[in-house]
Amino acid sequence: MAAAVEDFAPREIVSSRGARITVRAVRPEDEDGFHAAFLRLSSESRYTRFMSVVRDLSEATLHHATHPDATREFALVAVAGDQIVAGGRFVAVPETSDCEFAVTVVDDWQGHGLGRALLTALRDAAAVRGYGRMEGYVLSTNLAMRKLGARLGFSDGPMPGDATTRLLVVVLRGDDGRAAGG
Repeated sequence: MAAAVEDFAPREIVSSRGARITVRAVRPEDEDGFHAAFLRLSSESRYTRFMSVVRDLSEATLHHATHPDATREFALVAVAGDQIVAGGRFVAVPETSDCEFAVTVVDDWQGHGLGRALLTALRDAAAVRGYGRMEGYVLSTNLAMRKLGARLGFSDGPMPGDATTRLLVVVLRGDDGRAAGG
């Protein structure tokens, strides 16, 4: 399923704390800004996002993050002024109609509603593109993401054999191909 972001119209939002934010597709020229946003993440936020210790991003990882494969990926950023303050993406799960999401918000911008804005935009974009389910692997201790998922209709289930990870899932389309809830 194509997940190109070219047709994603930038959205201007006002954060829950009154800041003006643009949510838009990631661009190739975002590499430096993306890296700067990563470097502003605390060690805890990096661990929460990657589920391992990540001190920096390689050039290849930065390139991949800012040059998504339109046939299987969809990536957005939230921008305040000229700084990337959050990002989110989904990636097609091979041989299924599912996609997997990830969202990261720079520490100083947590609590502004950016996670909600990004996850909502990702969920809606995945549904429009015909994905059947959206899922995300979340640390059990990441209560903020688990609560956000619940507010947005995601189920929160255990990972068999792994008490440290939860699986958040939302059905986007039923078995008959119709939008969930439709």
